[in-house]
Amino acid sequence: MEKYMNLGISLFPISFPLIRSFESRVRFVSKGYSFFQALLITATFFMIWDHWFAVIGIFIFQLPIEELLFLFILPFACIFIYDVLLYFFTRNIFMLGVKFFVFAMIPILFFLSFLDLEKMYTAVNLFLSVLAMGVYCFIFKERFMGKFIFAYMVDLFPFITCNGYLTGGINLKPVLIYTNDENLGIRI
Repeated sequence: MEKYMNLGISLFPISFPLIRSFESRVRFVSKGYSFFQALLITATFFMIWDHWFAVIGIFIFQLPIEELLFLFILPFACIFIYDVLLYFFTRNIFMLGVKFFVFAMIPILFFLSFLDLEKMYTAVNLFLSVLAMGVYCFIFKERFMGKFIFAYMVDLFPFITCNGYLTGGINLKPVLIYTNDENLGIRI
């Protein structure tokens, strides 16, 4: 029964986006081929990421199928949400403060990545966040960042719900166990 519950929780974030992908106004399904290629690249990166962190002892997998599904399902749900928000909210409502936000976050996250270097998972994630934001700002300037932040805030609900269950924030028997010595030890 628990195995099916874990699978159900893994599939929850994709249920609504998958059903609504055929909706006539958004027609997300029409982007399927190019989207699937991008999804495959992203999922492959994070499969390698997860495997590496498991090999060095930062992750412990209980049922890896849920984690593998998570690597496909959550990006699909997040991109779907982004696409729908672009359709329904044509104004870039977070554009005004985004430049200040990004330029404030880059040095803060950079500093924090070096503050706790013995917590490798946290340090690596913070440093890669700085790198991603810096590259993004260099290439795209702040043109899409306001839309991204808006979508990110909406994406947090399915992400926190699913990830919180799979990593033990909600579930007493997590699918993926993090070694708290390598992160901040906070479960949501």
